[in-house]
Amino acid sequence: MLLMLDCGLRRGETVPIGWQDVKGGLLQISKSVEYKSDCNQPTLKDTKTAAGVRFVPLPDELAAMLDKKSRYFFHRKDGRMLTATGLRRMWASFHRACDRAAGAEIYRNKIITHAFDPAITPHYLRHTYCSNLRRQGVDLKTAQYLMGHSDIATTANIYSHVTEDDIRKMQEAKDAAD
Repeated sequence: MLLMLDCGLRRGETVPIGWQDVKGGLLQISKSVEYKSDCNQPTLKDTKTAAGVRFVPLPDELAAMLDKKSRYFFHRKDGRMLTATGLRRMWASFHRACDRAAGAEIYRNKIITHAFDPAITPHYLRHTYCSNLRRQGVDLKTAQYLMGHSDIATTANIYSHVTEDDIRKMQEAKDAAD
């Protein structure tokens, strides 16, 4: 999940990634997987668009956490790529851990009241990545490249979000400069 959050990857781009894609601290994105509705097995394919072929920074802390023994960072016990079911279970486990950490009410190991919105999907992590790029001062053209978008309007109008906290920080910086 941290690959999606820290590198802005699509879910399908995350599954086939492995050490063969790491080039000098950068992660080369050049393929994706698709899960057909009638099949649990991943099918390897090209990225969503030609712009999806790209290099993104791989944080050192994240690189240290990744599995160095298997061909794929996220894999089944037999070393093959995750199935749709495996990916869904991984997300459910991550989501549950976030819910518990956020203070969900639990009774007999069942979440009674969620603290982490159940509607959040893995794709939200891409939105967070893009918004974080903007907060870090990354220009829009670079963010478009890192996101793998062919249209800059997609990056600007759909993935980069401004919050009330962003406006407060902007105002505080303006006030400090005055």
